[in-house]
Amino acid sequence: MLDLNSYFIYRIEGNWNNTHHQVTGLLYNHNYNSELTKSIIPHEQTNPLRVRALENLSPNHYPPSFWITDSDNFPLDIINFWFDTAENKVVIPSTDGMLHTIFRLESDYQLETIKRALNKVPNFLIADGHHRYEVIRRNHTHASLPVFLISASQASFEFNEIYCHLKTNSNVTKTLNDIAQHWLVPCQLDNADFKICYNAQEWGYRHKEKTHHYNNDFSLIYEKLQTVSEISSINTAPEATHHLNDCILVKVIRSDVSHVINEGISGKKMPIKSTCFRHKPDENILQHITTTYSTKSIVEGVSL
Repeated sequence: MLDLNSYFIYRIEGNWNNTHHQVTGLLYNHNYNSELTKSIIPHEQTNPLRVRALENLSPNHYPPSFWITDSDNFPLDIINFWFDTAENKVVIPSTDGMLHTIFRLESDYQLETIKRALNKVPNFLIADGHHRYEVIRRNHTHASLPVFLISASQASFEFNEIYCHLKTNSNVTKTLNDIAQHWLVPCQLDNADFKICYNAQEWGYRHKEKTHHYNNDFSLIYEKLQTVSEISSINTAPEATHHLNDCILVKVIRSDVSHVINEGISGKKMPIKSTCFRHKPDENILQHITTTYSTKSIVEGVSL
């Protein structure tokens, strides 16, 4: 693959849900040993089986992890300017309906500017790639990881849905009352903090009292669901089975990236696959970069 010292500006843009969306970030190789571990924030739990499976693969075969930061030191304005005025941009083939374009930083001034900016960023939130990062953290033989880093202000974010399987002959009305007891009140769907669905029915609930501005509502409702006796199992949307009939579906409405960042900084980890961040780098971006930019610089066993 390509020289580890390369930095790329990577832009993803296009229409998403009938709205134009643009993300401009940095694609580079993050050296685990050169950074304080506490500055990298994994906010979700990992599956040990998946971590072990990845340990049997070379990091050279990983797609880039997707990280975000809410730091004002992320150089968004300058990388947008450099990208907009660059002449040697390359379009990367992709199948997600978005336009993926990259530009490799060449000048010493650009490289030093980016390095200084990254050194000032206090923390990075892992939006996607928790299992890949866990392998790097545990196995120092492979100490580097390709990363796509963007400003949190650009992130398209939502909490994933929660599916609750009910015990046989459970009373749905009683289950809803037990979920809402003491902290939620029924409301119109437009005013809801949570939407709860069961088959063709849908109910809205809001906080009875919302005294904490930075509530992580996903964690709150997930913890509450675990205490409800009528519920036999809980899964997040990507982890749920295909047999979803007669399941209670819970949607968190008023989600915010800051809720996840604050949870991660505090050291808490949410359930696996709790969040969804867009837009991710193309899974084959490193191969495309190698094909486009490499000639004699390809070195076996080296990523990005």
